Amino acid sequence: MINSAVLKRYFPDGTCVELTKDTLVCHIHKKVEYIHWLLAGSVRFYVALNEGDPEIEVCQFTGQALPIGWNGLNPPGRHTKNVLVASERATFFRVELHAYHTFLHTLTDVNLHIHVCKKQFLLLKKAVLNQQSILPPDSAIKTQDHDHHYDSVAQQPQAIMGLLKRSPFFEFFEDTELMLIAKQAVRREYRPDDVVFQQDTFSDGLYILIEGNIRMERIEHTQRLSQWPISDQGFIFGWPCMIAEKEICTAYVVRRTSTYFIENTRLNSLLKSDNSFALRFYTRLNWLVDNHINAAFIRFLSLHFNANQLTIQYLIESYQTQIKASSELHQIPHLLKHRTTKYLAFEILHQLIEVGTSRERRIASICLDLLRAEKQEMLFLRHLQEVYEVVTDTNREPDAAETRKACSAAVRRLCTFFDYQMEGWHHLPDKPGHIFIYNHLLNHPDYTLNNNFQITLESHFISAMILDVKYGDPGIRTVRIGRSREFAHQDYYEKLGYINVFTKESDSTDTNKRDAARNHFFDTAKAFLLDGYNIIISPEGTSYRTEDDIPGEFKPGAFRLALETDPEPMIVPIVMLYFDKRIHEAKRYCEILKPFKISEHPLFDQKLGITDFVNKYRSAFKQELEQAKRKL
Repeated sequence: MINSAVLKRYFPDGTCVELTKDTLVCHIHKKVEYIHWLLAGSVRFYVALNEGDPEIEVCQFTGQALPIGWNGLNPPGRHTKNVLVASERATFFRVELHAYHTFLHTLTDVNLHIHVCKKQFLLLKKAVLNQQSILPPDSAIKTQDHDHHYDSVAQQPQAIMGLLKRSPFFEFFEDTELMLIAKQAVRREYRPDDVVFQQDTFSDGLYILIEGNIRMERIEHTQRLSQWPISDQGFIFGWPCMIAEKEICTAYVVRRTSTYFIENTRLNSLLKSDNSFALRFYTRLNWLVDNHINAAFIRFLSLHFNANQLTIQYLIESYQTQIKASSELHQIPHLLKHRTTKYLAFEILHQLIEVGTSRERRIASICLDLLRAEKQEMLFLRHLQEVYEVVTDTNREPDAAETRKACSAAVRRLCTFFDYQMEGWHHLPDKPGHIFIYNHLLNHPDYTLNNNFQITLESHFISAMILDVKYGDPGIRTVRIGRSREFAHQDYYEKLGYINVFTKESDSTDTNKRDAARNHFFDTAKAFLLDGYNIIISPEGTSYRTEDDIPGEFKPGAFRLALETDPEPMIVPIVMLYFDKRIHEAKRYCEILKPFKISEHPLFDQKLGITDFVNKYRSAFKQELEQAKRKL
């Protein structure tokens, strides 16, 4: 057991000190002047994103001879954490770092290094468990057994050496030491959903990732706690068994994964036979655990703020003393601020994964994991651009029907980027030639194309995912007449051959032009209906948010069109929710309601006319919307 007497033998110049609550023990980026061994009391680790910002506590630790500042023994010799005294008083054994304390850099007692590893490991576990304070319960968690599956493959040591030399963990080992490790390693192959080891059990040895992806996750009651996934080539896991500690998390295989595996008894034999090798191993293991602790703090920060770009800015700034000033990582926070430069940030991060330093590779890996939703959005935005270009960028002049089909196919590809729930498919009429109405939702501003054009998601969804799938044709939509400056809007809808209508968002014009446009709408729409096309119309004439008092006021045009067409088409109402959200914020919802003929609807009174019906039906449609919101 490490206590003040034992520490005094190791460090004869050390002294016991008592610090009061909120005393700063160390500050990130400051040069390490002391190692503080926490003997009694507690400390808290905190994050402050910027000077003057409120402090966010990410973890607490009590007693047990935790060394604070041990990383100062390694270059650049600066603190990687912020630490304050949390208890009313705390007792430390303080060791001052001076050039003449060379014994600090040449400690030969492996047991001391193992002690530091174990205490650091306890801090890491506390940091992971602290996620419980901000994560809600997960009702989807089910207790289940996981089998361990793998195939072992013999491997030549020379083939293993190449990976070991590229591994961040082993990069400072001698070739002779790496060869000893390589001779003990076997290759293991895993399939998706395999489990490498379980939480709260001892792993059977050390794993070195060749390729693949490992999800590190802990189930704690009804909460799912996690560490960063392991996807970097050469990254090691399963190491707690080397300090006689059980795993914090279960290691799940996400996709086909290959590892080199060294049984812990074999590795322990190597360490016991060579003290210098053991010292190098446990010194490096302390470095690894310290990185895991910093990553756990970053994970907590990302969960606390739910603002990944802010977290990435803090992550890169926290490592600024440990990466080169010329590192491209410094560009990432700036490139992420604008949607037109985000793709450059992803290109840099993926490049660093391949050719960066070990520190850059790990930071890039954490950034990419934080940015999974943003990457999906970037790809989504590119597919929105593809939808636009499928319609507008062509050197030939296809007819409008062909363009509508091409647009529909592109929209179906776009819909693979988000989750949606569709109900009421059985309500669709067997044959086309009807009027489909829906509540119109705003586009999220993040999905505006570079030419300031917004593709209306819910109406494209109806065309591509309902009408084209059911009837083999995406139908004809009514679209507002764009303002004179909306050249992109005009170019897009002219190619699709839709029916133009005036709305309050259109340019103001004289009554004669509006009357002419209205007559054109009725004549053209009737002709399409009689030819067996479906017509898609938003009766509101403008767009709203899901949270608004929807639907807005209904215009009578769609309903008058139905009554004045012979034979009378059906009105097919569709409820649309959350198409105004970012793709990862909410599942889109679409419900096809029971179709009807206006002349047969119980709310229609021929004597009171179409305006009375429209007002009454809006109230009925509103009830359907509210009911849909309640059940989601």
